[in-house]
Amino acid sequence: MGCKLSWLKTISIWLAWAGAGLLPARIQAEESLAAVTVVVHNSLDAASISLAEFYAEKRQIPPENRIGLPLPLEETISRETFQEKLAGPFREEMVRRGFWQVKGSETVLSRIRYVVLLRGVPLKIRPTLPPPKPEEKRDPIRDRDEASVDSELAALGMNPPVNGFVANPYYRRFTPAIDAGLPAGQLLVTRLDGPDDILVRSMIQDSLLAEKRGLWGWGYLDLRGINSGPYKEGDDWLNEAARQLRRKGVPVITERTGSILPQGFPVTQAAVYYGWYAGAASGALGGTARFQPGAIAVHIHSYSAASLRNPAAGWTAPLLVQGAAVSAGNVYEPYLSTTLHLDVFQDRLMCGMNVADAAYMATPVLSWMSVVVGDPLYRPYLAWNGDSPDEPAPAAVPWVRYRDIVLQSQGDVLLAGLALKRLARDLPASMPLESLANAQRDAGELRPALASLEQAQTLAAPGSPEYLRIVIERIWLLRSLQQKSAALALATRAISEEKSPAGLQFLQQLAESMLPKPTPSPSP
Repeated sequence: MGCKLSWLKTISIWLAWAGAGLLPARIQAEESLAAVTVVVHNSLDAASISLAEFYAEKRQIPPENRIGLPLPLEETISRETFQEKLAGPFREEMVRRGFWQVKGSETVLSRIRYVVLLRGVPLKIRPTLPPPKPEEKRDPIRDRDEASVDSELAALGMNPPVNGFVANPYYRRFTPAIDAGLPAGQLLVTRLDGPDDILVRSMIQDSLLAEKRGLWGWGYLDLRGINSGPYKEGDDWLNEAARQLRRKGVPVITERTGSILPQGFPVTQAAVYYGWYAGAASGALGGTARFQPGAIAVHIHSYSAASLRNPAAGWTAPLLVQGAAVSAGNVYEPYLSTTLHLDVFQDRLMCGMNVADAAYMATPVLSWMSVVVGDPLYRPYLAWNGDSPDEPAPAAVPWVRYRDIVLQSQGDVLLAGLALKRLARDLPASMPLESLANAQRDAGELRPALASLEQAQTLAAPGSPEYLRIVIERIWLLRSLQQKSAALALATRAISEEKSPAGLQFLQQLAESMLPKPTPSPSP
């Protein structure tokens, strides 16, 4: 994977205004995207109307590009209601406003590429068919008509069949959608949704802030440690995403066991989180994670987005509640291969694509189960590519310097090792050394990784979440090196120093797991 053409360069070619000298390129590009974006809200929901006005103002979406429809207030609707209340009226508005030209049932020309659904628009379409009987055989794809509203609208102009899915023509492409030669009826649909409208406003504002200042922070990759079989694909995506993040200068922490990042493990300054495959938000992502403004967080699960209004349901809503600005999920069982391919998603984002382009480039099928939550026009790495007018905030300086060093070493964190050690001393900060240790461990260099963590601990503030995390990583490494007594001694010492209840509980459980199991008494 790689960036074939920068986002801004492609936009400039598409606009064909170079040399006109009218407005800066960035402003021209933003205006062009606003013109091809439609905002859909529920006209029976005052909060939905207000959010649509707020988003349209922030992104300078023209008033004529706002569509209000009188919709049910529930998240889940029937197929009949979808057709009568949403799909049919939406199509009529697209034609009436001159956004679509149709011949018969075929959309032959479109002025719109992006659609954003505001909180208040229903989320999913319930199945028509009852559950199969034990003796009944059904095709797992073609005999299903449930779907997400978003994915159905994305293919609406392509006249998809009610049952099953259709192939996504935009899958694995590199060119931004406005210049990609896609079918006229294809739309890139995301939604701004969540448990409450205050949270949705924060998502919008955080995305705009990150575009200006940069999305700086850690990448957390929570793998399952699968090396073979049909589910290996999921770990392959996350391994590739970790590689991409490292090569582009993002410090990475990986977890590679069969369990998720455990409760009590400090997730701090998270810019990116990808994981799978737990049923609901739990462990370290169960409510205590700290995300950077504009952060991207996705956990793959069949029902991760079964509800976006319930803050405790699945994964998507809880990740948004904890501070992520972008997430994705599935409303019903999609099967792994048809879900968002996280490696492609991250690759396209880091090439400068916006959220909608990157997500649909990473989604193999339409008219199915997926939902992308976030501002479709948000470009998390705009500032990284030198297209932002703002300088990074002072707090971002360590991350910027880290990235510069890694890029000067051809994206090889191990090759940058000596420079990262100097950076850690100069700042002073533990981040460069903790990142180096994780890269060393993933490369099988366990003893150098342990030495890097020991140095990192001397630079972390005692009692801080970062200090606790480094201690935990040291314990894990000592166990991997079969130094169980040293690991237990470190855990015992850490227990005597730890002040936070969650950290203390985690360390105690970790220590107990390393104690010798008592020999059972012989049976009489």
